Amino acid sequence: MSASLDELKHLLDNQDEIMDAWMHRLEDEGNEWLEHMSIAQLRQKSQVFLQEISELILTGNVDYKVEDRPVLEAQLKGFTTDAAHFGMGATAFYPYVTSLKYILIHKLIEQLSSAPDQLPAAFSDMYKVLTRPYEYFISSYIAMRERIIYSQSRAIAELSTPVIQIWNDVVAMPLIGEIDTSRAKEIMENLLNAILETKATYVLLDITGVPIVDTGVAESLIKTVEAARLLGAQCVLTGIRPEVAQTLVMLGVDLGSIVTKADFRNGLAYILEMMETSSSRAFVSKTNQSS
Repeated sequence: MSASLDELKHLLDNQDEIMDAWMHRLEDEGNEWLEHMSIAQLRQKSQVFLQEISELILTGNVDYKVEDRPVLEAQLKGFTTDAAHFGMGATAFYPYVTSLKYILIHKLIEQLSSAPDQLPAAFSDMYKVLTRPYEYFISSYIAMRERIIYSQSRAIAELSTPVIQIWNDVVAMPLIGEIDTSRAKEIMENLLNAILETKATYVLLDITGVPIVDTGVAESLIKTVEAARLLGAQCVLTGIRPEVAQTLVMLGVDLGSIVTKADFRNGLAYILEMMETSSSRAFVSKTNQSS
């Protein structure tokens, strides 16, 4: 066992004293964690952290991996979750650990005043032990923020491509904003999933709020309508503005057999008419079979 580790062990003989000094320093500094929890709550969390750090030092395990320390890893994940929840930054853990380093450094200097040549090695071992939790916190925080951002982007995407069930057999998708390749894919996926879930036979696809309808957008809409037809749903495209109609004609875009109506109201009236006609035919057919 190196002399530096021996000194660190002696230093940790009184953890309560270190904890008291650490918490006092965090209070004096106005540490960010204390804006979101009481000093008693932070002390409780810090107690587990200090115990883990002490055990690593006492066993001479300065080249450890956080992933191999379940208690320490769980504690750091807890700090990460709290930081993300409270809206704290990725560097929130640094001042917290730095305060502990400050306490340990000053106590080491006092303890090794008669043997200053041992200070560099003792500092080196201490920094090794305390640096890994901070590095783990940073990587864990970034990963969590990425997951949050992804979830938020998915939620925004779903809000930008809403599917509304109007009746048992009818759903509507009012589209607003520009449609790029990524969003076109989301539109198709959301609509097809909604058709399967609601067993809809009619779909109102309204593009009144789409500012630009070029060849790419038109092709994506045609594919969406064709895919819906394969699932047994007929689409009615509404909201084609005059300037959009002129653009599509100039581009030579053929909407094929897609039913188009001027606005949402006319599209809905058309579907109601189709539903009424379908019901009448079914009634006549059933009457003929009975007779």
